[in-house]
Amino acid sequence: MKQLTGDTSILMCTWIVLACCGGCATGPFPELAQLNPMLQQEWKIDKKYGPTLRDQLAELEAVQKSAGQMSADEQERWAQQLSQLMSDDSNLVLRASIVRTLGKLETATATSALRLAVSDPEADVRIAACEAWRDQGTTESVEMLGRLLESDTDFDVRLAATRCLGRFRDPTAVQALAVAIDDSDPAMQYRAIQSLKNASGRNYGNNVPAWREFVHGGNPTEESSGGVALKFGEWF
Repeated sequence: MKQLTGDTSILMCTWIVLACCGGCATGPFPELAQLNPMLQQEWKIDKKYGPTLRDQLAELEAVQKSAGQMSADEQERWAQQLSQLMSDDSNLVLRASIVRTLGKLETATATSALRLAVSDPEADVRIAACEAWRDQGTTESVEMLGRLLESDTDFDVRLAATRCLGRFRDPTAVQALAVAIDDSDPAMQYRAIQSLKNASGRNYGNNVPAWREFVHGGNPTEESSGGVALKFGEWF
């Protein structure tokens, strides 16, 4: 039997690993799928019946990158098409990517679609909506993110809203973050502090009581951050 070379052995092992991975067709390392000739053949067959998910995600990423150079009419055309796709497509990954793309489009149609996205039944899509509203960068963005932070039932969505509120150097964002700093969960408090530093320009270190006093109208001195600082590193 012919002895395999080192390179060939490595490639064969890679194919075996990919073939044995359960769940997703590409296994836990989708970036290695290009090494698998069987998957390449599947993609070619899929393209006969329409664009694959891989193709659609690549196109959406391209739209996201080029949105700033589009004319108003081009942005509106994309917004209309994506809004329709968002309501029709059942694929979770695709819907989340569509929502992120809508966040890059500055049109009334995109904004209307994002208002619907915050109520999507899937948490991953609502997380994408948080990022999209952050990218919109409007006064309404702060309002929508604050609403998600206050009322969403999924912890990860609320955490995403807290993170995205840090994008806004705005007193309204600071007030919205009061909900997060008052939360009893250490991870939420930690994320709130990072966002409050950006939104307020103030720095009380990791001192939750000082930040809590600040968001509720107080004016603690920044030196107080060295007093009752909590050791977040012990929680993670």
